[in-house]
Amino acid sequence: MEQLAIKLSNLDELESWNSHSNGFDLQTKKAAYQIAETLWLKRMATNEKLFMHPKVLEQLETQSWKPNGLQKRMIWASYLGSDESQQSKKRLKKS
Repeated sequence: MEQLAIKLSNLDELESWNSHSNGFDLQTKKAAYQIAETLWLKRMATNEKLFMHPKVLEQLETQSWKPNGLQKRMIWASYLGSDESQQSKKRLKKS
């Protein structure tokens, strides 16, 4: 499970997590996703890939990178707004 979490946390594309976790049971996926989320957030913040207010990032750090509901929405907004992949371009054309 920890290896899966590390593998997922190193992927920038959150939408690909499901395809990279095929073959694992639901409980293992859920636990791995929870660990991967915190590792992913820390990595993205450290690499300055999340466009969020510094105070929000400080809060996340003090919360051990476990976001609350509002922070999750901010993270998704930052992620979607900064995504320049082909998948992002397709998603925007559908809108």
